[in-house]
Order: sequence, then C-alpha cells, then structure tokens
Amino acid sequence: MCVTGIVALAYFLVFLPKRRQSQQRNILKSLEIVMSLKELLILIQQHRGLTTGFLHGDAQLERSIGNKRASIDEKWKALDAASNELESDMLYTSIKSHWERLATGWQRQTVANNIDQHSRLITNLLYLIENQAENYGPMLRLGRDSGLDVIWKELLETIEAIGQTRAIGMGVVSAGESSVIERIQLKFLVDKVKHRVAALESSFTKKTSLMGNKKWASLFLNDAQLHVEQLLSFVESMLLNNDLKSVTSETFFDLASSAITPLDKLFIEAEEKIKDHLKISPMLN
Repeated sequence: MCVTGIVALAYFLVFLPKRRQSQQRNILKSLEIVMSLKELLILIQQHRGLTTGFLHGDAQLERSIGNKRASIDEKWKALDAASNELESDMLYTSIKSHWERLATGWQRQTVANNIDQHSRLITNLLYLIENQAENYGPMLRLGRDSGLDVIWKELLETIEAIGQTRAIGMGVVSAGESSVIERIQLKFLVDKVKHRVAALESSFTKKTSLMGNKKWASLFLNDAQLHVEQLLSFVESMLLNNDLKSVTSETFFDLASSAITPLDKLFIEAEEKIKDHLKISPMLN
C-alpha cells in the first residue's frame, strides 16, 4: 500500500471518528446549556408574573416570589459551574447583572417598570439562547437538518407571548379591576398569542425533516392549543369585562402556566429528538 493510501486509511479509521466524537460532545454540551437557559427563562417569566401580582396588592404572593428567586439564583450558579465560556459572553454577564439588580430592587419599581425590566431581561435571554444554539456551526446544521431549530426561536417566542399575558393578567386579578391600558394590552396579547400558536403549528408542519413522523409534536401542540384557548377565553370573558370577584391570583397564575407547560415539554422532547438524530448523523462540516 502506498503512503497516500496509508494516510487516507488512517484518516478514515482514526482521525475522522475522533473528530466526530469531539463534534458530538460539543453539540451535546451546547444542547445542555440551551436547556439550562430555557429553564432560567421559564423561571424569570414566572417571577415577572408573581411580582406584578404583588405590586398590584396581593401580599400573599411574597413567599412564592422568594422561592422563585431562590430557584433562579440556583440556576445561575449551575450555569456558571457548567460552562466557562458563558462567563466570557458579554450578553450573558449583562443579563446576569441585570437580574441581580432586579432581584433586589423590583419592590421599589412601579408596576409598569417592573414588567418592562423583566421583559427587557427576557428579550435578551431569548437572544442569548438563539445565539448559543446557532453559534456552533455543526449544531446549527443539525437543528436545520432535523427540522427542529424551530424550538430555539418560534417556540420560545410563543411561550413568551403567553408569559406576557400571564404578567398583565396577574396585575389585573390582584388589583380586582383592569385599567384602560391593561385592557388594550390584553387585547393585543390575545391576538399575539393566537398568531404565535398558529405560526408555531405551521412551522412544525412545514419544516422538512429527516426524522419523518412528527405525530409526537402534534400531541404537545394539541394540548397547548387546548390550554391556550382556555386561557384566552378566560381573559376575554373575565379580565376584559372586570368580572373578577371569584378569581384569585393563584388560580389565574396556574391557568396561564398550564398553557406554557405543554410547550415547555415540547421543547424538552424536541431536544431529545435532536440528540437521537445526532447519533445517526454523518460528520457535520
């Protein structure tokens, strides 16, 4: 066998498998970071809703807020321990610094400013998640090849639209009435959530995938659609009409959160599908 042949054989038998293993490890690590950032996103969205209710007068939410803050702080610690690269990411450190200020200062904010500060932080966190999912070329291509890159943007934007509805709604329920501005905001968010959910379903339907059957996604999407319809019906019939005598903050928070839960589960399942796809994928250049 000539030297060229030996080199080529060594490349295919030794170097290429090692390179593929390294690539797989990097993708799995990126997926873990994205999952942790998504979990942080969900927690901060919940903190926004709870603090809005508190600032509108529901003091009984204080313990839940404290517990939520503790969970968020633990998630930050876990992220710091899991990835040295994140600590050198300016967007990550900026978001973390913003949270540290917000966590100790939200009670001194107006209701509107509290929502705004949380929402700004969440918007930046959405950018960070998208960046983390797409800044490593092989992972980006894997997501596109599987048709599941939709979870890193469209899916999380849908969750955020519902989260915004929960935050405004918590303020209305806690106050026992809605202002003109809040009713305008809720009407806008009802339309926004409907649009996001429809667009998300369309994306999952139209995305070309090497994975074939996507009935598993339909199960989560159908469940989400059911709970979203219940939430929006409640907003339109109760909150927008100031029919709030029998409504508690806890009841509304749980109702809104139940619309997010199936989408959160869809994200988790989709990442598992991406991992399965990774096992059978060739080297991603």
